[in-house]
Amino acid sequence: MEIAGKMPKHRTRNIEVVEVPEPEFIPKKLRLLIDANLKITGKYSGRNYLFNGAGSVEDVDQIDVEWLLERRQGGRQCCGGGATGNVVFELAKEQP
Repeated sequence: MEIAGKMPKHRTRNIEVVEVPEPEFIPKKLRLLIDANLKITGKYSGRNYLFNGAGSVEDVDQIDVEWLLERRQGGRQCCGGGATGNVVFELAKEQP
């Protein structure tokens, strides 16, 4: 039952803001093996990576490395691709 002229009471809630630190970026070098300019977003880090043509090397977050190494181009190509497609990335040797 509402009484005319009175507003219902609203409960106020205190909202606690928690800052989550960004995960540490641990770089690993990957080399693009296909002749293309490729922009790809890491599945786990959400970071964007840009490779400029075959042989280009970029630092990628360690948590994305295995996922990127699994990437294949095509899959049912007539020439040289095989059923699983061409490998897109390889680990690049670290320079001392």
